[in-house]
Amino acid sequence: MAIVDDDESLRVATVRFVRSLGWQAKAYASALDFLDSGDAETVACIISDVQMPDMTGLEMMRVLRARHCEAPVICITAFCTEDVRQEALQLGAAAFLCKPVKGAAFRIHLQEIAARLSHK
Repeated sequence: MAIVDDDESLRVATVRFVRSLGWQAKAYASALDFLDSGDAETVACIISDVQMPDMTGLEMMRVLRARHCEAPVICITAFCTEDVRQEALQLGAAAFLCKPVKGAAFRIHLQEIAARLSHK
């Protein structure tokens, strides 16, 4: 799993949380760091902030889809507007969560993703 967030404290907390649920997780400080890592081909899931400098999470999703990366993406944002939610879902986001994100919401979406992955 990839955690992409420019906020270090949120990135670290999210990594700890998903690891506590049994997922392996690697953190990236920006969308560009993640895209440049080459890890997009191997991750089971991506959790990404929407608002980040240089490249937004939605722009990153466009690049991922153009590269035929089908990894599910959970978008999180403090700028929770209907327009942004609709755009994320149109790009294929598996979930769109508003900050502060409750652990139960993450858990539910990660369980759904894990179930889908186990049926492939």
